[in-house]
Amino acid sequence: MAAKVVKKVSKVNNKVEKKPVASVKASMGMRKRLFIFVVVLALAYVLFSSKDLFVAATVNGYPLSRVSVVRELEKQGGKQVLDNLISEMLVSQEARKANITVTDADIDAKVSALKEQMSAQGQDIDALLATQGISQADFRDQIKVQLYVEKLLEGKVTITDEKIAEFIETNKAYLPTNLDEEGLKKLAREELLQQELSTQYSTWIAEVKQNADINYFVEY
Repeated sequence: MAAKVVKKVSKVNNKVEKKPVASVKASMGMRKRLFIFVVVLALAYVLFSSKDLFVAATVNGYPLSRVSVVRELEKQGGKQVLDNLISEMLVSQEARKANITVTDADIDAKVSALKEQMSAQGQDIDALLATQGISQADFRDQIKVQLYVEKLLEGKVTITDEKIAEFIETNKAYLPTNLDEEGLKKLAREELLQQELSTQYSTWIAEVKQNADINYFVEY
């Protein structure tokens, strides 16, 4: 007779050990605090590394924000600055419509002519720009806008030989003495050109603004 084999089956414990709710909450709270701490550190680093974006100066440890400086500047000349920026943008837009371009070579030529003109009058254009706090890049941007204006209005400005002769005769006491006749004519032509352009520009830009869609969101 074969022996009876008895299989012993072990009882499996299916119970899952549960962590106390308080322990889980504590763990989540710790992770949250750690996350906040890391964010604060990151913000502190950003603020410190770029503090000049937010703080203009400190006075006995108290900060003066750049916002307060900007607000004060806006009070003093915000309207004029905004108006100038709008005018420059309109000039660029009108030049684009007329397919007018200004190259770096055009700007270089204009800058060289201005340097020569001011040098003849005993002035250094680079020193003058530095005194006024104008960078070379900003100066070139201004020249670009000026060249746009000249090309846009060149058909409305005429400088005759008679006007040049009259200008030299009227202003001979103030003109450089180291220039020959051609140099004086060149200087007179440039001065008269700028005067005529200024007059024509005032009327032209007023008309352009009147026809433009300009929306103001800040009042000064």
